[in-house]
Amino acid sequence: MSRSSVLESLIGQGLVSDKDVASAKELQAETGAQLFDTLVRIGAVDEDALIESVSSTWGLPVFEDEHFPTEQEKVAQACESLGLNRRMLEKLQAVVWWAGTGEAGHRLCVAARNPLDPQLREAIDRAVLAFETNNPDTPVEVIPGLISRASLEVLHSFLYQADPSDDELNGDSNLARLREMAEEAPTIDLVNQIFAAAIKNRASDIHLEPYEKTFEIRFRVDGVIQSWQNQPRQKFDAVSTRIKLISNMDISERRLPQDGRQSIRLSGQQFDLRVSSLPGAWGESLVLRLLKKNATLPSLDDLGLTGRSLNQFRELIGSPDGIVLVTGPTGSGKSTTLYTGLDEINDGHKKIITIEDPIEYEMERVTQTQVKSDIGFTFAKGLRSILRQDPDVIMIGEIRDPETAAIAVQSSLTGHMVLSTLHTNSSLLAVSRLRDLGLQPFLIGSAVRGLAAQRLVRRLCPHCSEPSAAPEELEALLPSCADEAQIQQARSGGNHWKRAVGCDHCSGTGYIGRIALFEIVTIDNALRELILDGATMTDLEHAARAQGFRRLSEDGLDKAMHGITTVSEVLRAAVGQSDQARDEEDAMLQS
Repeated sequence: MSRSSVLESLIGQGLVSDKDVASAKELQAETGAQLFDTLVRIGAVDEDALIESVSSTWGLPVFEDEHFPTEQEKVAQACESLGLNRRMLEKLQAVVWWAGTGEAGHRLCVAARNPLDPQLREAIDRAVLAFETNNPDTPVEVIPGLISRASLEVLHSFLYQADPSDDELNGDSNLARLREMAEEAPTIDLVNQIFAAAIKNRASDIHLEPYEKTFEIRFRVDGVIQSWQNQPRQKFDAVSTRIKLISNMDISERRLPQDGRQSIRLSGQQFDLRVSSLPGAWGESLVLRLLKKNATLPSLDDLGLTGRSLNQFRELIGSPDGIVLVTGPTGSGKSTTLYTGLDEINDGHKKIITIEDPIEYEMERVTQTQVKSDIGFTFAKGLRSILRQDPDVIMIGEIRDPETAAIAVQSSLTGHMVLSTLHTNSSLLAVSRLRDLGLQPFLIGSAVRGLAAQRLVRRLCPHCSEPSAAPEELEALLPSCADEAQIQQARSGGNHWKRAVGCDHCSGTGYIGRIALFEIVTIDNALRELILDGATMTDLEHAARAQGFRRLSEDGLDKAMHGITTVSEVLRAAVGQSDQARDEEDAMLQS
């Protein structure tokens, strides 16, 4: 059972390359870390895949959560009764605990990153021999096994929760020590384990939140935040410093919010990392967004556009000029929709230029520009420069100020197709938002070709979702729907309702991935006249209904009736805000 046999297995499975192994050995020579940990550290392989390969090759079990003790005393008791030094075990990346009595005697679990380490085996054998000598009627059965870095950290935290030697570092005088701790192997490995777990769980964001005695690690998966792990507060400063270092942030500044970004390699994949820090009562809260480089864009069908909405959107983005706006709150998938639209019309015969913050997808035959506010390169300034590049299509990441809005309108009126986003709660509320940005109604009516609003809901897991009767939440959703025929259909039989169950494929949530709900409006002559007259949102919607307009909630109900998502998801994502905003806007216009 040699290390080389595991490497041969990893290379044979295509999990690592010869180049990865050479790079890991070079770094190992500098740091003295274990080779397998170094492979994970450089992002060559996912830790779970590595552990599975080692387990198969060496014939060793993998200790999972259900095997671990839940009480601090059980971990500490094994160390004390065997006379094992806790710091020595930490250095050897191992932990021990009593797991009850078996046929061969007291069972001692020895979980380690490398259970075959000669130094570890010698220490355990010596400790067990001494214990059996002092307790001749109590034989010990040693059960060695593999353990993940994250689980090892949790079990070690049982031993050091109250250790006064690990007091939190504070003050500028400790910056050198913080930097040193951030470069130590345990900190690097813990941060890498957090990243690896986030990728495995399909997380878009990582949240690190410090409290008095612990800090919590949470992931946003399919738009919903889930708790992953708690770690001792003593480790937080080193972890946060490590993240700030790799994100080019100032580690000495903890009183003001900061933003950082970097390109990193994780589990053999390239990611753009965006980090935001916010000072709190117990330290800086960190939020990390993972953006996979060279990610494959979905098709318009995959986004959730179907039927009339799909045809309408294709017509809008195929227009030779004008503005098409996609609206919705942060994180609703607006940028992905615009990228997919660009990909649809990118036939090689158009000059397409984007100005973004940040560039989330890299596209061929598209000139992409990054906003840099710190040097004064804003959306407005960049847009002026773009117009001198003879574009046919322009994508603006977001219209957020009057100057950008005015330039975008002028660009669309001079023969350019402009795609952009706005932060509003419904498609038609974009009209009001453009008024707030100082645009005259006649400019809005002349420039805007179409409006789309969207929300993201979770897709039901195809492996475990089950057919069900009409859900109890249905009656709460129907008041937000105005299509009487659809309401009658929802209340009748013949629908394909499904419910979330939960399985290993979806981590027990019942959902995998997300799909968008859409409402799309084409600005036709009837709507253009109403915009010029300053009509209310209700009047605009009545006119839009004539062209087949459907609300977000109605699109969501249709997807729920077809078993794609659930009514509870539609209620969570699409109901309430749009109706409230529409009513408030109407009240303002009428007063």
